[in-house]
Amino acid sequence: MSHTYVIMDFHNLIMRSRHGMRAPDAHGAIGMALHLTFSSIRKMWSDFNASHLIVAMEGRSWRRDVYEPYKANRRVTAAAR
Repeated sequence: MSHTYVIMDFHNLIMRSRHGMRAPDAHGAIGMALHLTFSSIRKMWSDFNASHLIVAMEGRSWRRDVYEPYKANRRVTAAAR
């Protein structure tokens, strides 16, 4: 029996969902972001006929380590340090 693994960057997916739509309030935005995220997971599962899902969840982006000017024009928050 062969296995098909889908590797998903959860942080990227939830952020893209959150910033890719408009909702009238914060409660609606959270609900819609979760709906879009889980719909995307279901689509990936189906498209690739997956048997396993690996979820990568990291707090800090690797891009900052590789590319120093990454988001350099944004103010630094305590969570981003």
